[in-house]
Amino acid sequence: FVLALVACAATFYGFRAPYLAVGWWWFAIALAPGIGLRHETRFLYFPILGLAFMCWGLPDIAKKWKISKGVVAFGAFGLVLAWGINSWSQAPRWKDTVSLFEDALRATRMNTAAHAGMGYALYEEGRVAASIDQFREALRIQPNNVRAHMGLGKALESLGRLDDALKHHRAAVKLRPHWAQAQTNLGIALTRKGLYKEAVSAHREAVRLSPDAVDAQNDLGVALALADQSREAVRVFRQAIETDPDHVVTRLNLGRALAESGRLDEAMRHVAQALAREPDLPEA
Repeated sequence: FVLALVACAATFYGFRAPYLAVGWWWFAIALAPGIGLRHETRFLYFPILGLAFMCWGLPDIAKKWKISKGVVAFGAFGLVLAWGINSWSQAPRWKDTVSLFEDALRATRMNTAAHAGMGYALYEEGRVAASIDQFREALRIQPNNVRAHMGLGKALESLGRLDDALKHHRAAVKLRPHWAQAQTNLGIALTRKGLYKEAVSAHREAVRLSPDAVDAQNDLGVALALADQSREAVRVFRQAIETDPDHVVTRLNLGRALAESGRLDEAMRHVAQALAREPDLPEA
């Protein structure tokens, strides 16, 4: 109600003081996309410019109410000082991503996005067991959260729990079949499980959904090679190289596929080109 009242007032008085309407609607429209991400103060940086525009009218207000310039300056200084102290007090929360999500979880309840975000942050730090707990909590709150299913699948996969991981990768694909990354994650897990035929199908769908993604093309080529379809793998790797000639891993995989097809001279040429671009390539 209060926000609606402020919006009406800003719009009404905006005819006489345009900075009020521009500032308020800048703030409201820019803030809207981040409303569901509670306590994510980083999403206030752009919207808060609107409030700064509204402050443009301080001289008009001071003149109307006959307030001296010194009082206005002192008030503005106090406001900046208060914001500075608030920023200083919040600095420890921004130490790293985990600290940020810890603060968000302390300040909110039943926050699926924060639990999933914490899961990914912990996973990136190598704290896999803790990340699994966060992903599971996110799914307890919202069982159909695709990002949580994908994150939990990756975490379980990293522990070698492929059967459990596949359940969550399949769930993510079922919930959002047109998301290329979900198809790719499923394909990689299937490849690790040795289910190459299914892996090829998942990677084909990922490439169909994101035809210019070289990594997706490379993953498809790897699955095809493991499924004893070297000729098709070579075709896919060539297509990926045409998209990005500097994709070293794909060029190396192309060399391997050519070698398996008996085309050793061409295979050596691509391996040499890969090593020329990245001499310390571990896969070589």
